[in-house]
Amino acid sequence: MTGLVRVAGDQLSDLLRHPPDAPIAVEVTSAPASWAPLKPLLARFIRSCRERGVDPPVFGGVPLCLFGSEWPGFPSRERTTTAIGRCAPCRARRACGFTAELPDELLAISEGTTLQRWRDYGAAFRQVTGSNDATACTPFVERIMSAYRGPVSLEPSVLLRGAVEPGARFVVFPHRMAPGPGAEAEYREVLACVRSLLAEIGADRCEGVLRALASLPPSPLPVGMERGTGSWILKVYVRLEDKPSVEKQAALEALSPIGARPDSALLSGLQMLGLVLDRGGLHTIKAYVVAQPSRHGADGFPPALAADHPLVTLTGDHALATLDVWCRGAPRASKWDCNVRDHYLAGTCAERLVRQLASPQNAAQLRPLLIGPTYRADVVAVGLRATTVALYMELN
Repeated sequence: MTGLVRVAGDQLSDLLRHPPDAPIAVEVTSAPASWAPLKPLLARFIRSCRERGVDPPVFGGVPLCLFGSEWPGFPSRERTTTAIGRCAPCRARRACGFTAELPDELLAISEGTTLQRWRDYGAAFRQVTGSNDATACTPFVERIMSAYRGPVSLEPSVLLRGAVEPGARFVVFPHRMAPGPGAEAEYREVLACVRSLLAEIGADRCEGVLRALASLPPSPLPVGMERGTGSWILKVYVRLEDKPSVEKQAALEALSPIGARPDSALLSGLQMLGLVLDRGGLHTIKAYVVAQPSRHGADGFPPALAADHPLVTLTGDHALATLDVWCRGAPRASKWDCNVRDHYLAGTCAERLVRQLASPQNAAQLRPLLIGPTYRADVVAVGLRATTVALYMELN
């Protein structure tokens, strides 16, 4: 095959950093000492190809279980041999050109349905915290998922304050909008779902927010819920990372009761707005702003992290500063939200990160949540607010 490059696993990192001209296919001929460190290199390489308008090469010999929900976007040749060992139950096995048995450090992608994964996560959450809140969320999870027309990720999160907090939290993230005219229809369906959920939890003072959301151009609209102190809280996220500053400002003005006008530096780095809705109506507007966590930011930004902090190292000193730009009550302290989706952080790799960020006790307590009978929980983001660690997971 023209353009075929063969490379040993232990030399794959060098090839990804210094790729040859226009390879059509890359065949990894032997296993590296560890697959986990290769995920960020593979993800960035594929992303850079697409950003340059170049078709990425098709890979053979790379296990797709190295990836979470993004595995369909990784160009892998089809499997030509029967899946063996722990590879056998993997739902990606027909598209995976990995011929060896799954190594112990990786967990297979589940064939369980998304709702079955959530139900098993709820059982694990009860085992860890003694709380039935995650199980009580199941009807909400099902209704929110049904509003989207394309693939979604189901992402629960937990707070670590000495121990795992018992309040359940989750967000459903759509991967992309429906194509063409379907985008407008899907956006309306998601807003209708939000309206019905608000009515069910007794948050009937949000009509102005819903009108404002309806006035915005259709975009992927993640929706989630959280069990607060005795009541449900609904969260809606407006993604703005690809929008010009004028559209970001328009969204912020439409959604804010005070027409919030952040300074231009804050606006240019704005990636997302988070709306927190409760029985009193709109409670908080959160702004997610690109920043370097090791550097002191503007007033209101979270305290800088040490240059050798595990998350600074893991993310290449790139994070989102999450700020309350409007709040019905006293605003909370700002926090860092660090995207670690490019890294393989499931199973023992996830436990290792928790030990670094929190404690060995937290890591041991979390173990039943990280690996379930029909899912694996990949840590895709980490939040830091004062002494609280938030782990955002994706059920795969």
